[in-house]
Amino acid sequence: MNRSLLISCLTLVGPALVSGQEAASGEADPNLSYTGKPLVQTEIEAETLEAEITEDKGYLIGRGSVKLTATNLEITCNQIEVFTDVKDKDGNDTLGELSSIQKIIATGNVKIVQEERMATSGRAEVFPNEDFILLDEDPIVYQNDITIDGTGAQMRILRGNGRVELIGDTNNKIRVTGRPIEDFGFEENEDSIVPPEDEPVGDSNNEEEESPGSEKGNNEDDPEAAEQSDE
Repeated sequence: MNRSLLISCLTLVGPALVSGQEAASGEADPNLSYTGKPLVQTEIEAETLEAEITEDKGYLIGRGSVKLTATNLEITCNQIEVFTDVKDKDGNDTLGELSSIQKIIATGNVKIVQEERMATSGRAEVFPNEDFILLDEDPIVYQNDITIDGTGAQMRILRGNGRVELIGDTNNKIRVTGRPIEDFGFEENEDSIVPPEDEPVGDSNNEEEESPGSEKGNNEDDPEAAEQSDE
């Protein structure tokens, strides 16, 4: 890799990203980002790097084992492209300012690592002026114990919060996987609040001897008892 070329490319990209993070922070300390994290100089490494600056546009492309590092951000991919404005609408120089970077495109085996989350996709577009990253081509986000699978969908990672937005359809549904929860079923021998059934009352043999049917049968066998009964 041509180191002199790398240094010239960083003059196009590095100060802009760091400057943008500092400007967004509003912090008195110029060494801290708006989240309070130390600012890290933005660097891009690749097997080949090319950069070109015209009167109003800047363009950088890196190919092969690409790695971009910045404050709380690491992007690895096969190719990266950076699009910048050199002058604003009034003709003032904007190179090195946040507003100058219009878009960063990472393609091929994209992996984005932050302190709070990690994401993978086939393509990622970073929009510094709009504070979000757009993931395409089967994006997946890992955040804490949650996995958000956006296979077939597009995903937006928003800056400054933990929000992730996805849009799928009937053929490409979004799937969220979290940690297991405890079984809410029950076991057959578990304690029950249902009272036990009542035990039978009295002696079944005595009930049979004193039943009306038995008394009638004895009268039929004893004629005298039957006559007294008739009287």
